[in-house]
Amino acid sequence: MTLKATDEIDILRKYADFSRLFTATMTVLMLLLLNSFGLFQFLPNLLDIIIPLNESRERHFTFLAEYFVDQEQYFYFILTHNLMAVYIGGISILSTGTMLMGFIMHICAMLKIASYRLEHINDNLPSVSISEKDYIICKRIINAVDIHRRALVFGEYILSR
Repeated sequence: MTLKATDEIDILRKYADFSRLFTATMTVLMLLLLNSFGLFQFLPNLLDIIIPLNESRERHFTFLAEYFVDQEQYFYFILTHNLMAVYIGGISILSTGTMLMGFIMHICAMLKIASYRLEHINDNLPSVSISEKDYIICKRIINAVDIHRRALVFGEYILSR
């Protein structure tokens, strides 16, 4: 299966551009979320500087984990470990989600190309006998159905894994 018309390549490019925009948007949002999560951990330290109290504010981790060490003494080591775990998890979720979205956009583009080929099935038919025209149209239908079938097989493959 090859893309034959520049319109088909433009369809594929349009869906790829949307996928690229989605990936960039989700990356920015995830980085904002992860950075705000990281800054939230330092909120008691920041508040001690801005609005000091007579004693230091108690520091808490956003999720509990048992490290079998003094958590006050090793606070920054534990915090670094927590933040690394959150960043690695967030980046893993982001990369998996955007890759899946890219696959879905590719499937949508292939289905749109199959639709485009069926809509333009009679374009650029040569001046030949009716049986030869029928043969050419039949080959074009076969190509469009093949693209449609491959897109569906790819979709089933993605959903089954």
